Amino acid sequence: MMATLAVVTGQGVSAVVVSWLGQALLLGTLLAGLTWLLVKLVDRQSHPHVIAVLWSVVLLKFLVPIGPAAPFSLGSLWEQCCSYVAGAPSADVMAFLGGPDAAGQVDATSPTAPTTRMQQGWSWATYVAFAYAVLLVNAVVIRSRNYRAFLARCRTLPQGDEAIQMVVHRVCQRIGVRRVPSVRVSSEFRAPFVIGLIRPMIVLSHRQLARPAELETVIVHEVTHLRRGDMFVRYLQWIAGTLLFFWPVVAWVNRRIDEARECACDAWALRHGSLSPGEYARCLLSAVQPVQVRRCLYHPACMAASPTMIERRIDMILDLPSRERKRPVWGLLMASLVIAWGAFALAGPIGAHKTVDPMADDGVVTDEELKAYLGDVISHMREFPSVDINEDGELDRIERNAFIIVATKHLGNSVVIENYPYADQNGDGGLSFEEAYEFARGHVLLIKTKKQFGKIFEEEKANGTLTKEREEELKKEIHLANNAIYIDVLDMYDWVIDQVSEEPAPEEIKTVYGLILKHEETLQAFEKKTLRANEVKKELADQVRKEFEDHKKKAEQLRVKADETDDPDLAEKLRTKADKMEEKADELRAMLEEEK
Repeated sequence: MMATLAVVTGQGVSAVVVSWLGQALLLGTLLAGLTWLLVKLVDRQSHPHVIAVLWSVVLLKFLVPIGPAAPFSLGSLWEQCCSYVAGAPSADVMAFLGGPDAAGQVDATSPTAPTTRMQQGWSWATYVAFAYAVLLVNAVVIRSRNYRAFLARCRTLPQGDEAIQMVVHRVCQRIGVRRVPSVRVSSEFRAPFVIGLIRPMIVLSHRQLARPAELETVIVHEVTHLRRGDMFVRYLQWIAGTLLFFWPVVAWVNRRIDEARECACDAWALRHGSLSPGEYARCLLSAVQPVQVRRCLYHPACMAASPTMIERRIDMILDLPSRERKRPVWGLLMASLVIAWGAFALAGPIGAHKTVDPMADDGVVTDEELKAYLGDVISHMREFPSVDINEDGELDRIERNAFIIVATKHLGNSVVIENYPYADQNGDGGLSFEEAYEFARGHVLLIKTKKQFGKIFEEEKANGTLTKEREEELKKEIHLANNAIYIDVLDMYDWVIDQVSEEPAPEEIKTVYGLILKHEETLQAFEKKTLRANEVKKELADQVRKEFEDHKKKAEQLRVKADETDDPDLAEKLRTKADKMEEKADELRAMLEEEK
């Protein structure tokens, strides 16, 4: 039993991992495509830092697929599309419980079926999660080791002299950076960069030191990375790129963030530095260092990167004056766009964080709550491999009912009746096979509700108040009432499973399985006879009703003739015949009322 529970727990964790991966890849990739279209629309009219924020939102979506629930969000739209394709789950729930409208069994591929097969062996989700964990650990080890080695090598570089430190200190004061980074000088790296989150440092080359006219602007660019919090974002990029190392869309999004971030810092450096756009572009070209960085290596926030990115940055630098002349109202629109896009992208679907409370007694149970609880109960029942007597990996309705009947027998009649008094329908203190069968199906409560609402239908129909609107309203009330009953039945299933101390023998479940098949064949034959009897009864009732209406109509016609004739004797005979017709009609009406 403990081994089975351990496997179930492991499969539960693997299901969570696979679920997160699926949502992250699906929603993140979808958002990346939508963001690419949006950036194409606003690229020439927006500042680079707006583009950087939009792509950073995509990065967060990969890390956290579901956020706070909101009606208008990417998650809600996707959930609505899935609901539209999958359809309403209530029919699957009824099939699971074997209710009056159920037919067949729950397919393992249906929306309500569990995503993993809770058996003693490993499922496909477990294999996927295990393989992913092995590859992830390998990626984390390699990337962490390379980053630490790169950071250690940077820290061994010689420090800049006091004059350079003063320039960095002055730039930090001017642009509002409190944590002044240290300065290292390298002859290996041609392009300057900043690295380190807790103890940041700027790495400069001898080329920048040899050109004092460019030095301050270069430092402004690098310090701006610290002012913008780019190193924190860079670490998030590293985490996302490591967790989803196999997905090229994440690497593509990271390159978009790198490009937008560098363009934003270029714009700041032009605004607060001493170089013109043309001079800054030449400075950037001279600092190009086209180094192919391996995917497993941490890539710091460099001023220069690939030649393609340098080309795009130069285009932005030369186009920046026209962007800076945009009216303030355009900046307000861009800010509103970023806020709205972030809310749309990061919010989760309505109901995604609902906690299913099966014991809630508010009378309103949604299909989503019922569907979620159903999956939990199926997984709970699969802790006992003997429930799957045909070993096909699926639990059909009869298998589940057989398991519950055997389990209630093991628990004892008194224990079951004490917790569920309605199971003892005849009140004799015991449970016959028929009573245990109806208890396992949950049919007793469903029939009771059906009779209650049927009485309401008949009363309102007789009173003439059953309009189409009222009929639709009653159907909705019946649906909610049935959902509440299904929750009670699933509670009963959960309770029975929790009370079982030993796994029932497969032979015992197979025996009950066969008894259920025979019992249902008998019920079906009885229902056919009852249906035919009801049809005959209806035909007779229709015939009696027709005779009643004919007698009433003839009686009225005879009385009209009696009133119109001038012969008193003929009028008396007609009235006497009309009285007999009405007496016969009253007898027929009494027969109809008795049948009701």
